[in-house]
Amino acid sequence: MMDFIFKIASVKPISVALVLLLFLSLFVFSRYGVYYHSNGFNPLDMRMSYTATDVVNYFNKLGANGRKDYYFAVSWIDTLFPFIYGALIVLQLALLIKVLFKSNSLLFLGLVILPIGMVIFDYLENLNTLKMLDVFPNISPGMASAGTCYTSAKLYLSFICMFLITVGYVFMIIKKYVNKG
Repeated sequence: MMDFIFKIASVKPISVALVLLLFLSLFVFSRYGVYYHSNGFNPLDMRMSYTATDVVNYFNKLGANGRKDYYFAVSWIDTLFPFIYGALIVLQLALLIKVLFKSNSLLFLGLVILPIGMVIFDYLENLNTLKMLDVFPNISPGMASAGTCYTSAKLYLSFICMFLITVGYVFMIIKKYVNKG
């Protein structure tokens, strides 16, 4: 599997994953995100923390139609999103390792845990959100706490991945210019 990932880790598959991610973000999420992004409310998966009271208040402000759209977005659309961004990050890390370290498999195995963990936490967060929507308004503090943990872990891992990718591309550019001169 690792050989396959290194083989396809190039600009073309990364571009395809990026286009898919942008399409989902700009067109699909904006279509179904109307209710839960309106009035300045951030969806639960963009908050670092929330309580059961916060969730109940948020779901109340969404209204019945907003909760229905939110459920659809989380259960269907947000099922594809983590898979695509996870693949995009794995491919970018593989490309950077291939260019900078000439296919250091141990380094890749260590780094691939980050986006895989991010995807797992995103799916756990989604399942928890769906459960809270199912039991609304009877949301327990434990459910909100679990959601906060999943969201925070996902966001921290995404920050780490973006930092590593940014640093990797900076080093790749430096390496390119050093090898020219």
